[in-house]
Amino acid sequence: MAATVLAVSGCTPPARKDNRIMAAQGERVECGSLVFNVLESVWLAQLGELPMARMPKHRFLKIRLSVTNGGGTVAGCPMQTLLDVNDNSYPEMNDVTGVEEWLGMVRMLQPGETSIGWIVFDVPQKSYTLRLTDGLIENEHVGYVKIPYSIE
Repeated sequence: MAATVLAVSGCTPPARKDNRIMAAQGERVECGSLVFNVLESVWLAQLGELPMARMPKHRFLKIRLSVTNGGGTVAGCPMQTLLDVNDNSYPEMNDVTGVEEWLGMVRMLQPGETSIGWIVFDVPQKSYTLRLTDGLIENEHVGYVKIPYSIE
């Protein structure tokens, strides 16, 4: 019986190992021809000022980043995604009117051009991983940045 238990336990698949290469805020992340750098992150209870303030479902997380087109042709920078520890994904908000220096929805970069601005998410307060991508349908390049939870 002991041999059966050992044989069965030896057949259990190993726990999934995450092979993502994680960068920290402030580190360069290359995704194909796009080069990202997460400059800072800030939690907000609202966007804008009362009485016109926009209230979140959870909490607003603003992430300031730079993106540079290191390629030789015009490149688009798609909307990005946050992942929690269970790999639940949270898409970037596509309407954050009133946020100064918002990167916007249409992000076309000329060769060598750098754009710096904010992207915004409405998410529960905790640590996340920012999934960065060049958005290519075939041969997508992806990078990851740890966004630690911090109380302001």
